[in-house]
Amino acid sequence: MMSTRYYLTKRGAYYQIGWVEGNRRKWKSTKRTTKADALAFLKSFETENEKEVEPLRLSQFTELFRTRINGTIRKSTLRPYLMSLKSFEKVIGEKLLSEYTVNDIENYKQKRLETVSPTTLNIELRSLKSTFNSAVKWGLLQENPFRKVSLLKVPQKSPIYLTKEDFKKLMGVVKEPLLRDVFLFAVLTGFRKGEILNLKWSGVDFQKRQVTIENSDGFTTKSGKSRTVPLNDAVFDMLSKRNSGRNGCEYVFHRKGYKLNDLYLTHRFKKYVVDLGLNPQLHLHSCRHTAASWLVDAGVSLYVVQNILGHANIATTQIYSHLSQNTLHESVNKVSL
Repeated sequence: MMSTRYYLTKRGAYYQIGWVEGNRRKWKSTKRTTKADALAFLKSFETENEKEVEPLRLSQFTELFRTRINGTIRKSTLRPYLMSLKSFEKVIGEKLLSEYTVNDIENYKQKRLETVSPTTLNIELRSLKSTFNSAVKWGLLQENPFRKVSLLKVPQKSPIYLTKEDFKKLMGVVKEPLLRDVFLFAVLTGFRKGEILNLKWSGVDFQKRQVTIENSDGFTTKSGKSRTVPLNDAVFDMLSKRNSGRNGCEYVFHRKGYKLNDLYLTHRFKKYVVDLGLNPQLHLHSCRHTAASWLVDAGVSLYVVQNILGHANIATTQIYSHLSQNTLHESVNKVSL
């Protein structure tokens, strides 16, 4: 069983007892000025306050993780963590959290590669590392074995996106005005599907010509933070028309006053892609790739694109860096002797 670790440090005139509870550091003054007296107080404090943490098996931890995290992130974000834990338990077997080793993880990698791609496996490994980090923060585990395991090297693939010609073809065959507006908004803002579906009129500022997506009771952004994006002229005009004809619904994009259905939007986009004979790898999220690709191709810096798309790390945005080569050539040619 694992117990809380207490330690002494002198802060000002008195010695303080320090320890970590959950992911927060806590302090307790001993009201003692000498180390010998402080140590005696610490021993008494440990006897009175120490509570041993019962060791958890993986299935128990999975339920605890679900309970503690549920409501703090979107269900679609929580799901991969839970699926990865279940997959790890199925392949390696259930043990106490403290019993899993690096060798177990390497075995998991080898066996999973028989059924999933390296990219999928890396996603699972990142999820497992994150969940085991939570166990460490909560005092359930001393060390995360996933910290010592490397991800698989996967060749970077260029994102699939719509060319402007493809997008014109798409808009030419979409019959529903609502879907035309959604697809236009998606490729000119880079908003994620969930952000589009949950966008409310309260987040649209026509005066400042910008739109903000925020967390709400039924929706949490991927990063957990709100994001504001300036409006392209075409999007501004489209939203102005929708605003003049709205029927009191709080959502910008809706059907008869009800928020758009996730699967409806996804399936309709895919149907048009298939009917037009476009790249079969295109899907609704490709609109987000399209927004980023068009911006980079137009010479917009990766750091600006990062802010528009809401990437937490510039490394995510750098998958579009190959598109900026023409701009780089133009930039270096501006310097002359």
